[in-house]
Amino acid sequence: MVETKEVNAALGRILATPAFVRSPRLAQFLRFAVEQRLSGRTDAPKEIEVGVKSTRLRSISGEQIILANADVLKARVRNYGRMRERRSAFRLNVTYDTPPEKLREIPAAVRAVIEAEPQTRFDRCHFLAFGDWSLQFEVVYYVTVSDYRTYADLQQTINLGILERFEALDVDIAFVSHSVHTLPPPKKQPSGA
Repeated sequence: MVETKEVNAALGRILATPAFVRSPRLAQFLRFAVEQRLSGRTDAPKEIEVGVKSTRLRSISGEQIILANADVLKARVRNYGRMRERRSAFRLNVTYDTPPEKLREIPAAVRAVIEAEPQTRFDRCHFLAFGDWSLQFEVVYYVTVSDYRTYADLQQTINLGILERFEALDVDIAFVSHSVHTLPPPKKQPSGA
């Protein structure tokens, strides 16, 4: 296994080459990629090859991504590896026949479901809009760890908890539906009339 000191020494030699000296952003990207791998982040790219004209990344799901270095220099890089927490925002759509007193209960019910989960921080739940086919609530909360699997597990638990709360409150989730009205064919005019 290669020691961290050896990797950092090799990185220093690479960053001292003319191509990287002329391109501070490319050097910064390479430094970032190497630091991510050295830190043991499992969500970092699995393989990186920086060439003169392009950069090749191997994603966690296995596909190879090839980026022109000019694009890398212009792109905004989202560093999910250094994320401390995840923000989750979603909409809840309830039917128009929900009485106002039930609508007033929804924010507190959603808040209770989210706050029951230890790795979450509730931000808000508001009746935000009158949609074309539903009354729309916006919900925002934070997962206090960055791990995506933890976020997905919590979102699933929260979704199920909201369904259970809505059932207890007798609140129906709205969904788009279409009605098709058919008319009888027009009556034929008697001939010769």
